[in-house]
Amino acid sequence: ELDFLTGIMGRKLFLHTCLRSQKSHAGAAGWFLVCDLDYFKHINDKYGHSVGDEVLKQFAEHLQNTFRFCGSVGRIGGDEFVVFGTISDEEGAAQSGPPVPEADTICEDSGSCWKMSVSVGIALAPQHGRSFAKLYAKADKALYQTKDKGKNGYTIYEEKGIKREYDKKACVSLETQAFLM
Repeated sequence: ELDFLTGIMGRKLFLHTCLRSQKSHAGAAGWFLVCDLDYFKHINDKYGHSVGDEVLKQFAEHLQNTFRFCGSVGRIGGDEFVVFGTISDEEGAAQSGPPVPEADTICEDSGSCWKMSVSVGIALAPQHGRSFAKLYAKADKALYQTKDKGKNGYTIYEEKGIKREYDKKACVSLETQAFLM
């Protein structure tokens, strides 16, 4: 089912889509992201849940626009969003990686605007796993490293620790290997 608030895939549909992709794209290269809006609780607490809902809707739309041609976007709860994408050949995997989303200025109908930031954790495969569960767990671990180090950036999971990366652009090319479904 679609998420009732944002209109993007909800948790169950996103998981189903990932599992279906594992079967149909066996051997494809790709990546898995976990994205969390920074200071979202502050927006809800200070301005109310209706403003928080508008922030979530606009961020979901921003993710959909960012990943329209290269990934699938879902909301798995609260202000946590996930994205996965596949790259069909090794050359493509060597030359491109996941676009790294950056939250944008978010405005509500009344004209109030907030500059939002986002923390991102990234897992790659096959080096980080092939299943949804493994990739999600490792991307989530990388996400918390991003948050622990000051938020508003991204971290690529590494087996021997965490590789910290920052970028303020909406899309960045990262060196990646394959995301074998």
